[in-house]
Amino acid sequence: MVEAIRFVGVEELWAGLFHVFFPHVAAASIGWDVSPFQFEIGVADIAIGLTAIASFWRSLPFKAAAIRDGVYAGVAIGHVREAVTSGNFSGNNFGLLLLITVVKVILLPTLYLMARRNVPAQGRDD
Repeated sequence: MVEAIRFVGVEELWAGLFHVFFPHVAAASIGWDVSPFQFEIGVADIAIGLTAIASFWRSLPFKAAAIRDGVYAGVAIGHVREAVTSGNFSGNNFGLLLLITVVKVILLPTLYLMARRNVPAQGRDD
């Protein structure tokens, strides 16, 4: 689980930094126009990334906060919707990053539940 969370932290931090500091590059890779909302999503991505990175040294319930499964499901739905309604099949809209997002929707909660099952009830913080 720690490796999966580490991946989430680095990926989210990377995406956030690109949206905030290189919005033209990020937008072009997704097939979108530059938008003021990129700054907002960039700051949110940075916050999620830092939460995931901080979870390396925290409890299992804290790691659960880094999963953000609903966020990833919404992102995946948004990218599929963009491809279907606008024909946007750009690599970072409807390619490997979409696949990784869908895998996170399934894999992260599964890994969390497996890890939680292996922690005795008296050792959990929940």
